[in-house]
Amino acid sequence: MRIKFLAVLLLACLFLGGCDLDTPNNGAPVATVSARQAWAEKEFRHLWEHTETWIAKSELIAETIGEIQYVAPIGKPNEKFYSFSESWADMNLEVVGTKGQGTLLLKSVHSRWSQGTQVGNFTVGFHEGIFESAQRKEIICTSGKGYLAEFKVDTLYNQLLTYPASDNPNDFLNLWELFQKLVISTFPQHQSPMGMHPPLQGLLIYRKPLLLKRAELLDGWGLKNEAVLAYQDVIKVCIKDIQYEIWAKSPDQTTVASNLDVALESLQAANKLDPGNKEILKLARQRLDYQWRSKECQLENCKSRQCESGCCKSGQGNNLFFRAAAKEVKSIGYLKRELGRFRICDEASDVGNVQIDKKGRYYANVKLKLDGTWDDGTVQFRFRECGNQPPVDLFAKNPRRPKLPLEYWSPRWESDSGEKVKIGARTGEPL
Repeated sequence: MRIKFLAVLLLACLFLGGCDLDTPNNGAPVATVSARQAWAEKEFRHLWEHTETWIAKSELIAETIGEIQYVAPIGKPNEKFYSFSESWADMNLEVVGTKGQGTLLLKSVHSRWSQGTQVGNFTVGFHEGIFESAQRKEIICTSGKGYLAEFKVDTLYNQLLTYPASDNPNDFLNLWELFQKLVISTFPQHQSPMGMHPPLQGLLIYRKPLLLKRAELLDGWGLKNEAVLAYQDVIKVCIKDIQYEIWAKSPDQTTVASNLDVALESLQAANKLDPGNKEILKLARQRLDYQWRSKECQLENCKSRQCESGCCKSGQGNNLFFRAAAKEVKSIGYLKRELGRFRICDEASDVGNVQIDKKGRYYANVKLKLDGTWDDGTVQFRFRECGNQPPVDLFAKNPRRPKLPLEYWSPRWESDSGEKVKIGARTGEPL
């Protein structure tokens, strides 16, 4: 009876156009402007007309690229979704005006009949909007204004962002303090950045350029201590942005690369002002960790054990640490006696984030899942570089990679039945 009910429900969904069967999104066609516009009219129907009209009336877009000449979908995402009673779309649009061009990304675009502010007889809404041009990248609101203008903080923000290095430092610091108070009073501090009115403190799209401007000005004015702290703020924001992208399902490698570059430039500047600063060295190690992870994510034929959705979580490698562990585990007499013949299960094994110690040496934890004749379980190693390798240059654009020889501490064995044993690194026997 239940199977019959589900079949009837599925047919009803198809008939009403109310179920998205998760068809692949191929995006807009690669074609001429007119062909892409025709595709949009067919794909988005009345929503396309309303969106075009809304774009033409947008204050932010007009200020940035002038009077609109044409709008057309480009690339991904360009897809329409349905429910029983409504439809909406994700749009990525090429917008060309008399003074330039830009890209408009709108998530969950919808329109509804309205008696208030109208586009024709409809109000266009969306959950997220980003307009990017050669001049700037900004969140766009449903009013058509930029996020800063919507909340009336744009004048002071732009005054700080364009503050001349030749002007009085005290005036800048006073303006900075005034802006901080304005932001705190205007935006909720603890609301999620994904909320309807996210706090400006959490929006990296605005925060990062302003923090970088402050650091460069303080550095140029010779305010050493203040500049070092300001550069730290820039680096932390960049690392936060990198973390978000690295762990996303589809990392934006352009964003990652840009943040890595900005963070490195800020690290180099801060290190020049205060060599040996412990916080700067700590941030430099974090940044380098993510630089290696980013490179792993870009490998076309990634063979790391932590590869998911095209992104490697392992952190480093040329898999030097994994190979070392795979070699050493075969010589441990205790495991050979307990497991009999065994193999390493690559898909269940793991190389942790390869990090750098205070002496500039790479180290990492490696977990190997073993499948044996008589028992199964997991053995964990902790490897570190040894020998005469030079310390890793934390401030180099392309620092050296991990090198042999490696040393390791006493590995730990845990069988699937729960037995735990610490094994001597030299003897291969339980301690």
